[in-house]
Amino acid sequence: MATEEEDEVEWVVESIAGFLRGPDWSIPILDFVEQKCEVFDDEEESKLTYTEIHQEYKELVEKLLESYLKEIGINEDQFQEACTSPLAKTRTSQVFAFVLFCYLAIVTKIPRVSS
Repeated sequence: MATEEEDEVEWVVESIAGFLRGPDWSIPILDFVEQKCEVFDDEEESKLTYTEIHQEYKELVEKLLESYLKEIGINEDQFQEACTSPLAKTRTSQVFAFVLFCYLAIVTKIPRVSS
């Protein structure tokens, strides 16, 4: 039988997963990508513009997540606990992989993979 803490983590995980699958997340992210993708080219050297776009992306992701979490009453500790919970790794692994990708994009620049 699940404990109250496990139930809370499950609720947080499912709420965030639903948000990330929904239009309140995907539309602003996709719009941003569409607006900025033409700036990138196949050159190896990073440009100042890339840094500026990365900063704008970080701000967008932070704003979207903070807004949603505040709206439904999830605090930062609950968010972090949910992201590191076994439930996040098993039941919604694809969605949380995306969350972790976004988080990594916030804290560090992820280099583009060239083909």
